[in-house]
Amino acid sequence: MYIKRTYPFCTPQETRLSDILQLVHPEVPLTFESIMAFKNSLFVFKMREVGVAGGVEQSSTAAAVMLKGCMMLVNDGKYILYLCSPNVTTVRELIDCNLHISDMPLHDGTRDLIMLNQSRMSQVELNKKLEETTKNLKRMAFELEAEKQKTDELLCELMPQSVAEALRQGCTVEACEFSEATLLFTDIVTFTNICAQCTPYDVVTMLNDLYLRFDRLVGLHDVYKVETIGDAYMIVGGVPVPCDNHAERVLNVAIGMIMESKAVMSPITKHPIRIRAGLHSGPVVAGVVGRKMPRYCLFGDTVNVASRMESYGIPCKIHVSSTTQRAGAASNPAFVFVERGWVNIKSKGDMYTYFLERNDRRSVWELTGRHRAPDQTIDGYAEMHDEAIYGDPHAHSVEDLKAQRTAKKNLFRKANSDGNALQHHSAEIVPYEPSKTKIN
Repeated sequence: MYIKRTYPFCTPQETRLSDILQLVHPEVPLTFESIMAFKNSLFVFKMREVGVAGGVEQSSTAAAVMLKGCMMLVNDGKYILYLCSPNVTTVRELIDCNLHISDMPLHDGTRDLIMLNQSRMSQVELNKKLEETTKNLKRMAFELEAEKQKTDELLCELMPQSVAEALRQGCTVEACEFSEATLLFTDIVTFTNICAQCTPYDVVTMLNDLYLRFDRLVGLHDVYKVETIGDAYMIVGGVPVPCDNHAERVLNVAIGMIMESKAVMSPITKHPIRIRAGLHSGPVVAGVVGRKMPRYCLFGDTVNVASRMESYGIPCKIHVSSTTQRAGAASNPAFVFVERGWVNIKSKGDMYTYFLERNDRRSVWELTGRHRAPDQTIDGYAEMHDEAIYGDPHAHSVEDLKAQRTAKKNLFRKANSDGNALQHHSAEIVPYEPSKTKIN
């Protein structure tokens, strides 16, 4: 049927075999003698792609059909019968050759071969798709895990890790009381004037430069950054993980903040900005407030007093309450405090306060994690107290501070030789000499 449909010009006993078929294997002349010589071989014929009808060539777009089979002798070898089947193994090859499954003889095993191969190829194709899907799922799972890690890290930046984990699991975070903690507040002197005289972009750039430096110090000394409001920066030690040296940690951060702020320039004066720092120690209550953009906040009178220490402080000084002074001296006697004396604090009355001068156990470079330049002092406290960089002609320079420091050391050695030295393991406290700086 296929031959009749493809070659309608074929006429029995008139059309030659070579008109429609081309011998591919074995490579011998297509003659009776050659076929008889290779009668036991597999014969492969290719159906010609061009049919000749009335001398006009007719092109076919379908692929050439290949036939394979064997030669059978009939009628005592007078005739030869070619038993063959289309040389196709898949449905795709059937379609390419413009064949149909019905063109196969019912008794021909090629039908079963094609269907078996098609089933096998379908299974292979399905396996390939499953493998690609598995790879895509693994890649998506890896990307999802990476995004989840970023989200967890961001959440842990906003609040303590234990609190963030509880919120992520949908648990309620109860408020917790801490019997001992040290809080620090800082603000920028004349920040209102800076905002009034420069663009908002300049203000944001300045604050970002300052807060990035402060954030590095927070991580360096393992304290917790509570929040920033405008130019106010608030940190706490001993919360949310209690520790015995919370005051020492925050005092070290305060020294680093004073030093780091000297590298941040005011967009108006082009000189380093001045900051105030205030510290107080005492009990606090910490908890998560709100559902939309929840915040980990601290409450209690200790927070109010720490804020007062900052607002009643002096620019470029670390104002410390007596409670913090005692807590810091207990964990590190090498802290040197200067007595400020009695200060009338709003809503609190008279409070005896101190200024933190230095930590004789560690240099400024250690506390800030910076390398010391060859022309800088070994401990860095002369650079920390240098006020000449602020553009004030009456301020003390580094050389003046070095001379004052040497004089104080000589006086202290003389006191030791006279038997009037301070007790061992107690922080050094020296009288405070009031400056001309106005308290805002």
